[in-house]
Amino acid sequence: MMKVQVALRYLGLRLPVLLLLIASISSGQVTTATFYGIVNDPGGASIAGASVTLTQPDTGAVITTNTDSGGEFTFDFLKAATYDLKIEAQGFKLRSSRGIELTASQKFRATFGMELGSIAETVTIEGQSTQLNTVSAEQRQTIVRQDLTELPVAQRSFD
Repeated sequence: MMKVQVALRYLGLRLPVLLLLIASISSGQVTTATFYGIVNDPGGASIAGASVTLTQPDTGAVITTNTDSGGEFTFDFLKAATYDLKIEAQGFKLRSSRGIELTASQKFRATFGMELGSIAETVTIEGQSTQLNTVSAEQRQTIVRQDLTELPVAQRSFD
């Protein structure tokens, strides 16, 4: 009886530590991205209530949101993929950007300037500049299968 009580007390003290350890390890496996954006007019003022649509061309998945009072929008838990963005606001030309590439655990922030005009007019941005993480100081690198197969390995036979 005494051994059972000692074993239960030992397990009771160690179990919370073990659960915290497991939770911290599992939280490091992020497979989604976050896209933050700000929509401004030509003068730099934010545009509230603009409709922002994010489309994944490969699957046809569409997500839509509106900018808040500060002209900001957020898309959370995005699958790592390439996306197209469309922004519409009353009194402004339609703004679209194609080929926005998001990778796992990426936090991407961009500012989108709108031009005065009607929605019938469209401003399309085809090329994307290098994405710089301005949301956090973390660094990451995506490793593809080819990188792994090209690693030097001791006793590798090339015959």
